[in-house]
Amino acid sequence: MALTTALATSGAAAAAADVPAGMKTLGGTVANGVDDVMEQGDSPLPPPKGPWPKSGTLSVFLCSKHIATPNCHGKATTAEQKRRLEKLLKRLPGVSGVRFMDQDESYRKFREDFSDNKALIAASRKSDMPEYFDAKVKVVNAKQANKLAKLPGVASVYEWRTDFWLGKAHAQVRLCAPRNDQGACQGRGQTTDLERDAIFEALRNVEGVKKIYLEPRAHAVSNWRNIFVGSTSNSKAIASVTGESFHLVLANPSNLTPITAALKGLPGVEEVARHR
Repeated sequence: MALTTALATSGAAAAAADVPAGMKTLGGTVANGVDDVMEQGDSPLPPPKGPWPKSGTLSVFLCSKHIATPNCHGKATTAEQKRRLEKLLKRLPGVSGVRFMDQDESYRKFREDFSDNKALIAASRKSDMPEYFDAKVKVVNAKQANKLAKLPGVASVYEWRTDFWLGKAHAQVRLCAPRNDQGACQGRGQTTDLERDAIFEALRNVEGVKKIYLEPRAHAVSNWRNIFVGSTSNSKAIASVTGESFHLVLANPSNLTPITAALKGLPGVEEVARHR
């Protein structure tokens, strides 16, 4: 179910469900009326005070013959079950924008949302993609998701709040966490102060970087908790694999090449990614 989880937590499921009025993500105001042409100072900015999203996305993944979940019994969701599910979702209070994602659409969105991860795209096929219903929710409700997961034809249900940074920044530079089991930081510890300062200086000198926020680990953990509301994961365990991050406001949000080029070879960088 790895692809299901990836789709649920990517832009395909996170969409701009909670970007408040006046917070445009492209070419204008990006943080409560603060103009994006303000120049970055000699130090990174602290995270904005808010708002913390309450709304988010509901993704209802359907059964296929290849999904071995107890509710599927080795059978694909029938056309009648799909019709009933769609009708039910459209009637739920606080749910809007219900759409059905077939394998073609699911694969297209997957490639779009993970365009920065060429290895993952290369290892994935259209036949791997699940079909699912996607919808926006005014208020995330874990109990509602649990009830939907028990309905016939449903493989799994994910309901997430919108990322704190969506609408406030365009890109993220993740730094190494205290514990790193994979990726660019594997086998090493947390990014040091000197490494972080060098990364900031490199970012500050990239043309088109308008603002640089530094997110402390505690804020990142709070964001994780807010997104995955209702999770029973241990906070200390989450913190151990969570590093600091720089969040960037860019003149050209569609082009991360100057960012990755500036950071190439610098120790302490885990990943450069877009906010979706």
